[in-house]
Amino acid sequence: MNQGADIGTDVPNALKAVVHRTMEVGGFDATITLARTPGGGVDYFMIAKGEGAPDMMPLHPVMPNHAGRLLREMTLGGPVDGKVLVIARPCELRGFVEMVKRLQGCLDNLFFLSVVCGGVFPLSTSSAGLSEDQVREYWAYPEGQTVKGLRPACQGCTEFVPYTADLVLSPSTEGRWALTAGSEEGGRLLEKAFPEMPVAETDQTVLVSMMERRKVGRAEALSHEADVNGLPDLVKVFGRCIGCHACSKACPICYCTLCTFESARMEERIDQSKGQLEVKGGMRVPTGTLLFHIGRMGHMAVSCVACGCCEDVCPVGIPVSLLFKKVGEAVQARFEYVPGRDVKEALPINTFQPMEFREMGK
Repeated sequence: MNQGADIGTDVPNALKAVVHRTMEVGGFDATITLARTPGGGVDYFMIAKGEGAPDMMPLHPVMPNHAGRLLREMTLGGPVDGKVLVIARPCELRGFVEMVKRLQGCLDNLFFLSVVCGGVFPLSTSSAGLSEDQVREYWAYPEGQTVKGLRPACQGCTEFVPYTADLVLSPSTEGRWALTAGSEEGGRLLEKAFPEMPVAETDQTVLVSMMERRKVGRAEALSHEADVNGLPDLVKVFGRCIGCHACSKACPICYCTLCTFESARMEERIDQSKGQLEVKGGMRVPTGTLLFHIGRMGHMAVSCVACGCCEDVCPVGIPVSLLFKKVGEAVQARFEYVPGRDVKEALPINTFQPMEFREMGK
């Protein structure tokens, strides 16, 4: 069992105290965490030490933006100034690690606190604000309670334990929570910052139970909502796409400054459509919606962390995340690759094995 400090059952308030103590003892210049906005919502903030800071809400069960995408934008030009504590969920850390592998971000000066993740609520729910009862029930999930209303991607997520965090909030016994070390640096800070806290351990039976429930949720989701095989099914599912490309804007893996699908070469001219009109008698507009989704799958499927951000922002309710998860898992399994598991693990697209895919061409 992973040993750490017992922070009790009131996770939201305990976490605020943990963050303040960690920043003080660890000598951090700032933290990146969820916090209350002036309008009463919740969003990511970079908060410096001192008075007048926003009301921190670390690991609040919402994802208004993908932290990995925000970190990429902040570190694309080089390391952040000073030492920064980043509080984010496992899929957010994995997405950022994938960007670092592509030289689209930098890990220097960043220290990560994450959680054995219970998932997040969709924006349609969280934008209206979560009640105290919802938050309390959410943090009680290690007791075996089923959290209802989470993102579809979260309900079947089996990568809920962070790989690269320095400190990890883990379920302990009797509904309590433990702050455990995920790295040597995290272990040193844990001993230094919380020597007076009672010792607690990660309850592995809870993790096993969570995995069993997630596997059931994953199987149900993929069998019902993502039962797509072949071109006719793809045309049917993506037929209601309006071509807004919001899914790519929310995705932590799509990072091109100018997407090919938004460039001049993809602009449809009426004279280019005459051939299709003559053959079919009519054509759907906007054009290229299916090509966009298939093209995006080809570009990022191997690095998809199944965060669910794409589906969360889709205005017409296409199960984007489940479809991409289905394709992504198939591709990742062929390469025995888990995106974001290890920053030193080479991307499949950057490696060549002479003996792989020998069955192709037969």
